[in-house]
Amino acid sequence: MGYRSAVLVPLVLLAGCSKPEPKSEVMVAPADTMEARDRSTFEVGRSSAPPAPADAVSAPGISVSSAPGVAFNYRYAFRLANAKISAVQEQHAQACEQLGLVRCRITGMRYRLGQDDLVEAMLAFKLDPAIARGFGKAAGEAVARAAGKTIDIEISGTDVATTITRARRDRATANDDLARIEAQLRQTNLDNPTRERLIAQAAELRARIRRANDMQEDGEQSLATTPMVFNFVSDAVVPGVEIATPIRDALHDAGSSIVRGIAIIIVLFAALLPWALAIGAIYALFRWLRPKWSRKVADYVATGPDRDAPMEG
Repeated sequence: MGYRSAVLVPLVLLAGCSKPEPKSEVMVAPADTMEARDRSTFEVGRSSAPPAPADAVSAPGISVSSAPGVAFNYRYAFRLANAKISAVQEQHAQACEQLGLVRCRITGMRYRLGQDDLVEAMLAFKLDPAIARGFGKAAGEAVARAAGKTIDIEISGTDVATTITRARRDRATANDDLARIEAQLRQTNLDNPTRERLIAQAAELRARIRRANDMQEDGEQSLATTPMVFNFVSDAVVPGVEIATPIRDALHDAGSSIVRGIAIIIVLFAALLPWALAIGAIYALFRWLRPKWSRKVADYVATGPDRDAPMEG
């Protein structure tokens, strides 16, 4: 019995040590997983939305990855029916609010009812750079579910790492020069002109250090938050009426042609009206004077000055 225990104990310990360790994949969240989680804030009402047609025109699925030291700026333009712009704009605002103030802040909003009751709207954000791309893609998907289109995407980047490095280098150089000048100012054998010149140089170096600090802070702030702007334009011929795209486009073109034709007629009428009035006045004057001239001519012919004169013999 003791022999068996001596053999079994090492085997049990070996089996316990050879147990596979749990995987640690959940500790690392891929970028796509983070974007999917952020896009979940736009999923409200998705099942009730009509699916987009297979041949629908859509924005390209361009993936712009964050680059170290590059500050990105996102601008999107969406086109929707009049009745849906306000709802989609509110949906985007709620998605930002659900992310929290640390990750997303609304910095501007506009809703304007313009000519022909067409709507123009805007929504501006400041986002955590890590979620900016996913937030923009999710916003475009929300617009597509509302039967809208993404008509413009502009993603620009500024390399602020070079600016920050230059600011740090400039500040370090200015600090060294300032330390050298301050050491000289501590000397007691300086004449007044030299001391005044060193004081002026020290003041200039301190201003240079402040500019470098401001430049570095601006660069770091631009890297800490990513600005994003959504612009909404109306895609309705008549407010609240949904018309198929070919018919809507045809009606829009026909309306534009009619408006242009009326405008041309008005311009021609305004240009020719003075000449028409002048010709009409001349013609009316001629019609009024013509009978008088005719009678005078007839009287002159009938009673000419030489008709009753005696003939010379």
